[in-house]
Order: sequence, then C-alpha cells, then structure tokens
Amino acid sequence: MAAELQVKPLYSDKRFPPTDKLHAGCMQNADITLATELDIKEIRVSLQFDPEKIDILRILPDNKNRDEVIDYDIRYGEISYSHKNMVYNPWYEIKVFSMMFNSKKDISGVDFVFGSGSYAVTQ
Repeated sequence: MAAELQVKPLYSDKRFPPTDKLHAGCMQNADITLATELDIKEIRVSLQFDPEKIDILRILPDNKNRDEVIDYDIRYGEISYSHKNMVYNPWYEIKVFSMMFNSKKDISGVDFVFGSGSYAVTQ
C-alpha cells in the first residue's frame, strides 16, 4: 500500500455557518495527515500555497518522544517540514503536523499543493 498525504481543514464552530467552509479573514486550522499502513520512520513534506491568499501563523508538530528530530521552515509560498526517527506504529492515518493560518479577505478558496520533494521512508 502506498502512503497518501492529505490536508484536513478543521472547520469553524458549528455555531458559525457555513460549517463546511473556511471563513475569509478568520484564523483557520488544518491537520496534515499521512494515510498508510506502513511503518514510517521518516517523512519530508513540501507544502506549497498562495501567499497572496493566506498567511501561515504557526506549525504544531506531532511528536511522540524526545528522540524524534523535527525541523520546519515557513517561506514565502512554502512550508518545508521534516520528521526523523518517528515513533509510529502502523494504523491507517497519522497526524504529521497541524498548522494555523489566516485566510485573507475576499477569497473563495485556498489550495495547498504537496511539492515533488515530499516523501516517506519506511522502517
């Protein structure tokens, strides 16, 4: 089975419709997940976005112990994230990291694209 990276938006509170859309001008959250049944040891993610539409505010790594090595950088239009010595027992989906971002006003959507430098290494 292959591994598939996904961006999973965490939509707004149900009290603020529409609850299945990102709200322009608001702080948003999304999880970057890896869907796989493989035993992952290392992952590198290149996530590209349009900096005219959003501002990345914060990356929240998902580490399990102190031996894991996590490095990330937010550049104009790209998040570069690497995670080595991962402690991961195969399930189906793991959270690699979360991100917080602001969408700029008057946008209809935000696209995140995984770059060609993204990969996963198995045990």
